[in-house]
Amino acid sequence: MPPPAFDPTGTWRHERVITSTATLPNVGEVQRTVTIKALWAIAAEGPKLFATETLCSVEATSVPRLDVRSVPGFMKAASGARYEVAVVPTLDGLRFEASGAAILGARLPRADAALPDKAGDPAVTDFDGDGHPGVTWTVKGPPSGEVWRVERTSFNLEGRVLQEKKQTSVSGEGTTLFERQVLSPPNPALDPLASEQVTGTQFSLVLAKSGAKCPR
Repeated sequence: MPPPAFDPTGTWRHERVITSTATLPNVGEVQRTVTIKALWAIAAEGPKLFATETLCSVEATSVPRLDVRSVPGFMKAASGARYEVAVVPTLDGLRFEASGAAILGARLPRADAALPDKAGDPAVTDFDGDGHPGVTWTVKGPPSGEVWRVERTSFNLEGRVLQEKKQTSVSGEGTTLFERQVLSPPNPALDPLASEQVTGTQFSLVLAKSGAKCPR
């Protein structure tokens, strides 16, 4: 039996959980979990579908504890990323696919272009409006300080659409790739995530009412 008609356009509440490991000097292996909550506005552009992301929250936990934070302008600046979306009929129902890349701290001619590695490169921007090149992260240690970076986070997600009377949702998993270039003066102790390797990506989407906003 073919799957019921499905229109993915509209506003969705999105959650993405990324787990990773990093090896730090004098600490050893750190296990990290980043939980991203956002609104995805999915709309058709010709034959294709795109999701525009509004970030609601980004929470990171780690064992042992690692205190790395963004500056106040980050959340607003990081919203607006666009990802390509597709819904594919299969014998088992509907498969949801999403892919794209969020680039922080630079304007690139192509999403896959090389990341600039110098603060004076004309492609570098003051992403979060704090007066420093790239995106700024504060590290509280010891040691403590700031790291300025250009970053690209690429992902591919694949999940199953579940249509129920009270709720339409998607859940699944995928892959995530972190790419980073440090722009601040070299100090490996102040860039503790340079060795970070992603170990898993899970995601969910729940169809929301028109006009839905981030929870306060």
